[in-house]
Amino acid sequence: MVNPALDESVVQGVPGAEPAKRPVALLLLLLPQKSASPSATTFMLLAVSFYLIITTLPVTICYALSLSFPEGDAAAAPDYAADPTWRRHFVYSNVRTLVEEMGLSHYACNFYIYLATGRVFRRELRRLCCRDAGHHHGGYSAAAAPHRLA
Repeated sequence: MVNPALDESVVQGVPGAEPAKRPVALLLLLLPQKSASPSATTFMLLAVSFYLIITTLPVTICYALSLSFPEGDAAAAPDYAADPTWRRHFVYSNVRTLVEEMGLSHYACNFYIYLATGRVFRRELRRLCCRDAGHHHGGYSAAAAPHRLA
């Protein structure tokens, strides 16, 4: 239900709004306007999401293929390199290790993706890292300590 006081004070300035249609006009004014280009936040979130998919999909595929590369016969212990099953397993194991490391890279690279694609993130990071000593906002300050250690 629309608040009558809100209806009269806010909506009466909506041009062309008949009294019965004022609540609808108010809702239309409050809805976000569509823009021609995607917002910066959407672009940043898409970049992070696609990077996550690109790095985790190969890991998933490697785990799905793990049964296709079984270990060889344990009796071939002295000469693993001669056994083709062991060789395939070792190649798979090396590739899986490489793919897993690349899959973990999204944890480290998210910071750089945010830095490259997020204007607000850069501004807040700059504000956080480049604080002026005279304009310290919250947190610990040695100058504000009640006493000094000798």
